Amino acid sequence: MVRNGVLLNESYGYDEAFGFQLLNGKPFYFYARNEQIGISFADEEIMLGFDKILHFGCCSAGMLNPNRAERMVSFFAQRNEAWYYVEIGVYE
Repeated sequence: MVRNGVLLNESYGYDEAFGFQLLNGKPFYFYARNEQIGISFADEEIMLGFDKILHFGCCSAGMLNPNRAERMVSFFAQRNEAWYYVEIGVYE
């Protein structure tokens, strides 16, 4: 993923970055590094503790991709054998 002309994977050592959006006006995206999944929000990284987040699904699987809104994002994630529906947002 590229932000302001900078390849994030190379700059931050990500294996993958996906799901970029503005969340409450600040940059938000998911990343994978060393088999761990985290988020970056307002240029701060937070590890989530999930093994997998569904994304880039096509056709009917696309309904499981992260859903974006102005102040939140929802997604499906896996930890061990359990699946979770997760919402992250800025609630004021």
